[in-house]
Amino acid sequence: MNAIELVLGRKRVKELSASDLWLLLECAYFHDTGMALSNEEIRELWTGNNEFKSFLYTAMETNDFDKKQAALYYKQMNDLLAGRKLSGPKIEFPLDWPVEMEKNITLLTGEFIRKNHPQKARENMESMSVQ
Repeated sequence: MNAIELVLGRKRVKELSASDLWLLLECAYFHDTGMALSNEEIRELWTGNNEFKSFLYTAMETNDFDKKQAALYYKQMNDLLAGRKLSGPKIEFPLDWPVEMEKNITLLTGEFIRKNHPQKARENMESMSVQ
C-alpha cells in the first residue's frame, strides 16, 4: 500500500475502492512474475546464452560496484575451478564462499533478466489464459 501511495499520492489512493487497490496490487505482483525463472531456465542462461556471456564480460567493466564485484568473483571462481591462471584483481575466498557465490549468481542473473521481465510476465499470463 505504501508503494502505491508513493506513486499515486495519498489523496488519490483514498479515492480508490478496496477492489481498485486489490487490482493494482495484483498487477504489481503479477508483473514481478517475469523475474521468476525455473532451474532449467537458469541453467540455460548460464550455459548457452551468448547474450548473457557478453553481459558477464561487460559487468566486469561497469561502474556499478556490486555488479562488477559479482562478475569478478564469478570469473575468479570459474577460472580457479577450470584450472586456468587467475587474472585480474585477486579475490579472497573465505569459508563462506558458497554463500557469497550464491549472492553473486543471484545478483547477476537478476540484473540480466530484469530488462525483459515485463515481456516474460506477459508470456506467463498468456500461458495461463483459457482458450
